[in-house]
Amino acid sequence: MKTSVIRKPAAALIAALLIFAACATFAYAGTPIRPDSGYVNDAEQILSGEAVSQINEKAAALAEANGTGIYVLTVPDLGILSIANFSERVFSEWGLTAGDSLLVVSAQSSNYYLYCGGDVAEKITAPGMKVLLTNNMEDPFSRARMDEAVTSTVNALYEYQVTMEKTAGTGPIVKVLFTALIVLLVAAVLFVIAILALRARNRRIRAARRRRISAARRKPQPARRPVRSGRYNIIDIPRDEDDSTYVTGDDDDDDYLII
Repeated sequence: MKTSVIRKPAAALIAALLIFAACATFAYAGTPIRPDSGYVNDAEQILSGEAVSQINEKAAALAEANGTGIYVLTVPDLGILSIANFSERVFSEWGLTAGDSLLVVSAQSSNYYLYCGGDVAEKITAPGMKVLLTNNMEDPFSRARMDEAVTSTVNALYEYQVTMEKTAGTGPIVKVLFTALIVLLVAAVLFVIAILALRARNRRIRAARRRRISAARRKPQPARRPVRSGRYNIIDIPRDEDDSTYVTGDDDDDDYLII
């Protein structure tokens, strides 16, 4: 029993020491060095000098175009540390802005992460970022062609941001034109509906008028009453506004037909 009691805290102490050691294997990564000149910190030394020059040249062109930067950091095995959390911490400690991007690559961990500032992330969006990495980073990285993987990704990110910068001014104009087109289409539809409704109303009015006229014509007339007056037979005919065959007297309102 005593042996069992002694082993439990000993096992816990060993586990704690192992966890501490695993975390300490990359303790220096808490404060990675931001490059004094250029945009690449190749701490893992997996990039060639030519690749570093190409990345710096492209990043400098982007900085000159819109004032933002693309930074690259290569690191050894991160151990149990999340590369996403590590990238976010480095982005913050390096003082990068909302328009900057940071590509963290760890060949030993077989992992990489692209952390973009708020402005870039809003424009590229998560699906767009995934497509960018899949098309440019995934295949060469899996084949251990680090120069190709990193330079291709930086070039694609540069092209994407430059394209967004050029089309940013046309965005509001396109939105205004699209809104105006929608308003015109809605107005045209409402106009057609109003015309159709007016035509239907007029048809109903004409149909009702025809029914009244037809009903009036089918209405039976009162029997004619002959009136004897001298040598003429005078038939009293009631006035009918739709009948024009009667003769109107001059002195009164009665209508007569002289036979």
